Amino acid sequence: MTSRQKQPETDPVESCRLDNEHMALGTACRLLAHTQPYAGLEFGEFVRTISGQIRRGHYLFARRGTMMLGYFGWALCEESVAQRWVNGQGAPSSEACVDGPVFVVVTFAARERAATRCLIRAGRRLYPGRTTMFHRLYTDGRTARAGRVVDRHLRQSG
Repeated sequence: MTSRQKQPETDPVESCRLDNEHMALGTACRLLAHTQPYAGLEFGEFVRTISGQIRRGHYLFARRGTMMLGYFGWALCEESVAQRWVNGQGAPSSEACVDGPVFVVVTFAARERAATRCLIRAGRRLYPGRTTMFHRLYTDGRTARAGRVVDRHLRQSG
């Protein structure tokens, strides 16, 4: 079965990484190239961002069988770095994104709700109890906003 063939919706959605970084980059670019707001980004910036996430192992795909349904890329930053980033005051270096205490959602796209749920759960399992920060880019022209989630439930139980 090829990735273009429809998978039965009864098949489970699972998160995964690919063994080959080049394959992962190509798959992410192919998936995101037709997804707003990523489709409108400058190519070099877009590829550098995705490539850094993949090189650091800070990414997951959601798939049903062989069909890719979503991509989730993140960074782990110090809180001050994450705060500046989500407030639009400049992206940090890749080195500043390797191992900080704050889980920063950088890239997120899912074609189905099941893929969204799968990727969010996987991220929470990977980094339980961490503060999560994000910068939301709306596809309909609304102003972007920054967000912050403190996962108290997982912090207490983890």
